[in-house]
Amino acid sequence: MQLSRELLVVTRRTPHDHRVVVPLDDRIPLVATEPVLILARLTAHPIDRAFSVRIWASGTPAAAAAPWRIAAAPIHRYGIPILTLDDASTNEEIACQMVLLAYWHGYLGRDEPALADVIAAAYPRAVARVRAATDVPDNGAAAALLLVGLFRPGFDPVRGAHNARKYVSRQATIAVLEHRKATRVGLRPWEHLGVSERYYYKLLHRFGRREGRRWHVNDDARRAIEAYLRASKKRRDVHTAAMSLLQQRGFRHNAARKWLQRHPIQYAVDARPREGRTRPITAPRRPAADRHARSASASPS
Repeated sequence: MQLSRELLVVTRRTPHDHRVVVPLDDRIPLVATEPVLILARLTAHPIDRAFSVRIWASGTPAAAAAPWRIAAAPIHRYGIPILTLDDASTNEEIACQMVLLAYWHGYLGRDEPALADVIAAAYPRAVARVRAATDVPDNGAAAALLLVGLFRPGFDPVRGAHNARKYVSRQATIAVLEHRKATRVGLRPWEHLGVSERYYYKLLHRFGRREGRRWHVNDDARRAIEAYLRASKKRRDVHTAAMSLLQQRGFRHNAARKWLQRHPIQYAVDARPREGRTRPITAPRRPAADRHARSASASPS
């Protein structure tokens, strides 16, 4: 292991660098770059594996303006890992971040046993919550359930170590909810209605009533949701029939869709496509070089 930090003198000729720098003195343009931790296996020569990590402490300015869901894939494929620290970071959390960074950047595989071990050591409260809610035999099994949500990171490391801890806590809640849904007996409410879970909760925002962190669905709200779904199905059936009728009349698919967007659907009974505009047939135009050659041959010498 090697922890290095480079000192630079910043002038107008200094090339643009994406590293974070910290000024050391206000009187001279001397700055220190971000610390870099280098891990290498020295049991073989030449070294078969090396791992470099950038260390960002709390208060590091945010450098990425793009949404993390867009930038995450190329950063984890081609970028340099970022290890975030703050005053509340423990040694176990730092070790857990190191192992997760090694996995996210392709240095470790999913079968690595250290993945579940470091999560159980770094986040004992989240692991204990998962174990108590899922009745798994030990902390290792609970950490494995929590690890499923961490296979693809959904938080921006620029936001710091506090955001990473919040993300792990949220993934523990999701693991508990997924276990409850998988072990629940009988059909779920959205399965009774024949819709997806995501669409069901969108309907609850429209017709239900929220009490604290739970949704309260009474008989009136349930009847309103069922009536809305029946009306939506009827509208879809009418739209499908209108699309079929317009295409039988000669409309193409895109033309029929645009016609229904611009006209009331009851007018589709009398709709007809426009007659195609035909251009007069003319002789093909000769190339310019051919025309000049013919005019030169026809002129008197």
